[in-house]
Amino acid sequence: MKKFGNFLLIGLFTMSCNPDTEIIMVPQKSLIPEGIAVGPSGEIYLSNIYAKNIIRANSDGAEPKVIWTRFTGEFSGVGITEKNGKLYNLANTKHQSVFQIIDIEKEELFQNYLVSDTPRTFLNDLAVTSKGKVYITDSDRSRIYTIENDSLVVFIESDEIQYPNGIALSDDEQTLYMASFTKGIRIYDLLSGQFVNEVDELGVTRAIDGLKYYQNSLIGIQNASRNPEEHCIVRFYLDNEGSGIDRVDTLFVNHPTFNIPTTFDIKDGWVYCLSNSQLDNLDQEKMQLINEEDLTDTYILKFKLK
Repeated sequence: MKKFGNFLLIGLFTMSCNPDTEIIMVPQKSLIPEGIAVGPSGEIYLSNIYAKNIIRANSDGAEPKVIWTRFTGEFSGVGITEKNGKLYNLANTKHQSVFQIIDIEKEELFQNYLVSDTPRTFLNDLAVTSKGKVYITDSDRSRIYTIENDSLVVFIESDEIQYPNGIALSDDEQTLYMASFTKGIRIYDLLSGQFVNEVDELGVTRAIDGLKYYQNSLIGIQNASRNPEEHCIVRFYLDNEGSGIDRVDTLFVNHPTFNIPTTFDIKDGWVYCLSNSQLDNLDQEKMQLINEEDLTDTYILKFKLK
């Protein structure tokens, strides 16, 4: 029997049935969205790869409009989150990455940080503390960035977090959870500066896109399988110390709205999952749609966590 973290693999997975669900439709087809954030009043923000913008929609998905910044139309949007009335967003071109902070009330760019590195940097996802300190994954270079002295600097660079994507903070903001594509969820103690769990040799927590912390658990989206029927939203329950995983609960798998689900946000116990990124309909090298006629409106799977 193989051991994963602090438990045996036998009996690891359970399946959850959640009747408290609804589908929010945003009437936009040519977005290829990757990131989602829910604002203070329930408004929805989508960060879009193909459209190269940020869309704001009402809580029911209606009346979508562009939030304009100097990077709109040039940088492909990825990770986005809301904190204390500000939107924190990442976006990339083939040669540059940008971290931008947007004032929600004014809908204006508040601050931005550009990276123009060789080899390529790909800023992907981020977690923000209550005081506005950020931790940003660089999926191409096995790095975590932060801001120091008003500059974007490398906070962690290690093969222990190879190809990091999703990232989350514990409620006390002392533990950082990072989703490495090849190493699984890595747990990093910010006080000691040490990883406190082992590499996931079994692959249970690998290939996670969006990642969020919620009530001593981690919610993640696994979407890397070439078989779309295996795409799922999973909940990883942590041990009492928050330094290992006790069990895994599959919340949704192969949901009818799924077309490469990517990320999600949590507000008041409700998950808002970007359900159909439609990434397989985009040639990301040429940044061209493959078959525009196949595109659908954007769907958000909303469900209540128990």
